[in-house]
Amino acid sequence: MIAAISAWVGARIASRSMPELPSWQRKNFAGKSTSLTGGIDAAVGLIAGSVIAGKDANKAACVASVGAALGGYVDDHWEEAFPATAKGFRGHVSSACDGQPTSGLVKIVATGTGALGAAIMLGRARDGGLLRTLAETGLDTVIIALSANLVNLLDVRPGRARKAVILAAAGPAIAGSIPAQIVVGAAAGGLESDLRRDTMLGDLGANTLGAFLGTHLATYPPAVKVCVAATLTGLNAASEKVSFSRVIDETPVLRWFDRLGRAS
Repeated sequence: MIAAISAWVGARIASRSMPELPSWQRKNFAGKSTSLTGGIDAAVGLIAGSVIAGKDANKAACVASVGAALGGYVDDHWEEAFPATAKGFRGHVSSACDGQPTSGLVKIVATGTGALGAAIMLGRARDGGLLRTLAETGLDTVIIALSANLVNLLDVRPGRARKAVILAAAGPAIAGSIPAQIVVGAAAGGLESDLRRDTMLGDLGANTLGAFLGTHLATYPPAVKVCVAATLTGLNAASEKVSFSRVIDETPVLRWFDRLGRAS
């Protein structure tokens, strides 16, 4: 549990001591100015928790998070440097096929590369034949990359993405998983600021938390991972056509949880 506390303290200190960074200001869903520095406090929390945990920290999760963070940073800050913009996985790929790369495509590639690197690291620790190792490596890559993207998709309302991460990792964290404890602490450390609408995770923070969480999910037994991958694939695919915000607003329990603690 000390890893969770360290992650929380690290994120909390970063959240409260962060200076004003004009270039990190963006418009939120309500058209109000908010800071993307929530992504920094999430990353600091993950680093703090991992350092304190030492050898118990999932090194593969750190590799996945670095790739996700780099891709997220590019999408957050260099979007206008690219010849086109797009929404959704299909939009970024379609734009690239038309010779118009986007910052989102860079994010996809960087996150996918980090996910693959983490999956390879996880595969080295397993016993099994070549085919099984390749299959699980592919499955792990999908889980890590789609987990990062799903958290990103949820970062459109104050606190929503952080709450989702905490909820997803709470069970394993209570059961004693060090990586899960770290991600819970890192997500919770900046939750207050997020709920006040002062900060948001942005692509950097959402990607990083999602990749770290996804790497933990990739350590589950194969049968469980197949279910996790199927769920993540379904949710990511659904996001191309369905508004998660509308579904949440139309479902009383989800609406209550989504708005819990949020500044009016």
